[in-house]
Amino acid sequence: MKETISINFADFVSRFEPRNNYFYNLLSRYYNVEIADNPELLFCTCYGHQRYKYNSLKIYYTGENERPNLEENDFAMSFDYLDDVRHYRLPLYALYIEQAERERQAGRVFNPYSARESIIETLCRERTEEEAVQIWRSKKGFCCFLNSNPHAELRINVFKKLSRYKRVDSGGAVLNNIGRRVNDKLEFIKDYRFVFAMENSSYPGYTTEKLVEPFFVDSIPLYWGNPLVGNDFNKAAFINFHDSGNEDEFVERIIAIDQDEHAGIEMLMQPKFTKGQVNEFIKEENVLDFLANIIEKRKTIVPVSSTLKGRVHNTRRIFQFKKSEFASKVRNLIK
Repeated sequence: MKETISINFADFVSRFEPRNNYFYNLLSRYYNVEIADNPELLFCTCYGHQRYKYNSLKIYYTGENERPNLEENDFAMSFDYLDDVRHYRLPLYALYIEQAERERQAGRVFNPYSARESIIETLCRERTEEEAVQIWRSKKGFCCFLNSNPHAELRINVFKKLSRYKRVDSGGAVLNNIGRRVNDKLEFIKDYRFVFAMENSSYPGYTTEKLVEPFFVDSIPLYWGNPLVGNDFNKAAFINFHDSGNEDEFVERIIAIDQDEHAGIEMLMQPKFTKGQVNEFIKEENVLDFLANIIEKRKTIVPVSSTLKGRVHNTRRIFQFKKSEFASKVRNLIK
């Protein structure tokens, strides 16, 4: 019989589903999970301040380029290389792989192979030359760009320079040149040989969904962000800005591969993970071990937020947020 645990979620994005997400789905396979107003475990993140109202054990998750605060949270999961037993490295791309696998199992096909093999199998295995030739020649578009951040100067500069060589289709809010906003990213990018996969910022370990989504549809990512990306992913499978000296060299590398079918096919044949093996830290059993250890000890751990120092800190943080919200409303009224 499954053990019962109570959990809840705070400060995630508005489209977040409490009963259909990475953490709920993982735990539900091994526990009887209840969503409770006063949970034993609170999974929380950075898009609000409701978490400060809870005195539960807090597991802070972030896919953003920020350092998790272990003074106001009991445990944390992030992309950081942080040497602390209360922290687990779980980059955002792991959640997107799990989501893609759920969609695949529900019947959505990303590429000709996803109907018959799991997403992890797709990312780990080497393509045959015959498969890679078919993939390369089936891509009708050169390159695409989906960007909603107008301040990502490097990404925008590369787009403009690469566009001098061939048209780069842009379907996002920035530099849109297709006359509409793209709703289904994977459906859009699957027809292109190259896909911009450049992060909003750079930090060791910080890799989001931007790199894996082109892999889902057998396109070649154009990457910038995590300078240690080779620890996670096979750098022979994508074009990495960090291996170039500057923007011009990066663009020249893209053009060279576009003009050399053999080089493009060789890149498509590569397994996506380093050494063709899934990263240990995103394996379900290892994530579960971290969470199961918390669950096992949950009744003996005093939550940080229930201590006097924690209560004072939470009260101060709530006051700061309310003050900021009030000031914002006043500024809007003045405008």
